Amino acid sequence: MKDLLKVITQKIELLENGPVVADMQRNGLVYETNWGVSVVHLREMAKSLPKSLELAQLFWDENWRETRILATLAVDANEVPSPVLSAWIRDCGTIEMAEQLAFNLLKFRTFDVAFYANLLQRSESLEQVVALYAVGHLAAIGSDRLELFETVKVMVSMLLPSANALNVRALAFALRKSARMSAKDREVVLSALNFYQNSGTKFSKIVEADVMAELMDPSVIALLK
Repeated sequence: MKDLLKVITQKIELLENGPVVADMQRNGLVYETNWGVSVVHLREMAKSLPKSLELAQLFWDENWRETRILATLAVDANEVPSPVLSAWIRDCGTIEMAEQLAFNLLKFRTFDVAFYANLLQRSESLEQVVALYAVGHLAAIGSDRLELFETVKVMVSMLLPSANALNVRALAFALRKSARMSAKDREVVLSALNFYQNSGTKFSKIVEADVMAELMDPSVIALLK
């Protein structure tokens, strides 16, 4: 596997894109090593890789932006032990990596309410951001079929009054996607927005405006009837 890691890292270096790296740094996405390779390129690269926890861990430990994204693509989600996944989440470092962990791994993993409850309680941390993005993706693929998911949706709504600069985008995403699951879920989210509308932080107001704009869209209302 180490030979394969060497081959892949050499390919990544050949795709270096300095202007993209500079743009990412200006937007606060700072990595120890970043070659500016697009996620599209990395997804294509991952298609030829074997699904292997050993390889995924090697990618993660290499600690390049690109190899860490590949780590999330080079393993079956349920093959990653919870302690390993928890370590990756704690060490993800940027909003981009939080999004990649949620989209590439957590949304395909067997749902564990205790795992999500633990992450969602970690206020002002990227661990909470990972969980919020994952909740949004799970809602989008219909995880209302999982009874325990209801508990997590309630927890997400309860975060609204304490929205902060770190979680504002992820919280809005999770609420928007959860509200689109059904007419009932739309009403639950609207009730939460109405309940907290005169409390919370300035970021709570941003979340409320973002989510409300989508939920009042006639096309969304028609879709959920």
